[in-house]
Amino acid sequence: MACRIKGLGAVDEARMVACVKSIPPEHSELDLDLTDFSKKTPATIINVLRAIPKTVKYLNLHYVDFGNITAVDLASVLAAVSPTVTSLNLGWLGVSFKSTEEWVKALCSIHGGILSISIAGNNFNRFGEDGLARIIAALPSGLKILNLDWNDLGAIPSDKLIASFKSLPSELETLSLSGNNLNRMTITELAKMGQSLPRTIKIIDLSDNNFDEVLKFNISQTLARFGVQCKFSAATPDVKRLSAFGLFSPCKNLNVRGDAAILAGGPGSPAV
Repeated sequence: MACRIKGLGAVDEARMVACVKSIPPEHSELDLDLTDFSKKTPATIINVLRAIPKTVKYLNLHYVDFGNITAVDLASVLAAVSPTVTSLNLGWLGVSFKSTEEWVKALCSIHGGILSISIAGNNFNRFGEDGLARIIAALPSGLKILNLDWNDLGAIPSDKLIASFKSLPSELETLSLSGNNLNRMTITELAKMGQSLPRTIKIIDLSDNNFDEVLKFNISQTLARFGVQCKFSAATPDVKRLSAFGLFSPCKNLNVRGDAAILAGGPGSPAV
């Protein structure tokens, strides 16, 4: 089961920690998306993350506002994620990083037991032609699933983009590249991209890249030669981030009220 905590950033540290500690053991997925941590110190955020029960396997920090947090402090925050967490959503993260080095420093601190990660919507096309390769290389080496959706990667010169995929984790099985304007690439370039992927890749999601039906067919046939299955199902950014890892669970909301976390039954909702 999954739970979502609303209003966590609006209370003091003691209440935040108490709320997180109160998560029932049957909840293996914790959704903190849209939490405002911008006025919280890194030490407070670290204490909150350390209070998350070890039964939580999936942590959603999508759209979390970290304000003007530095790369060093975010690295400390991400290092506080429990080694029992195996799926991490860092999509559309609220940070003000302006360089590849900052992202690399932060991502390098993620523990090696993470198997699936989303870093969608972080505009990695901004960081120069070699930035993406360095960011990918900073991710945990044992990743099975990587979501790079909505980063406008099509704006990166095709040869540099293809070269960056050589930095993908060697055990990766699923790669999501939705909403990246990859229709700027030719079928020949897309074939070269397929050749650059790890041989372990089984599925690549190319939804929302404005390919016409003929090109979709040609891409599917081309990448099938490398043992890769293509997906082209359309999804809006919000739906996409909810289905990034295919984890769908009944969801309850934990509303912060006073010193206690109150379990309030909510409508069924995807967890990611």
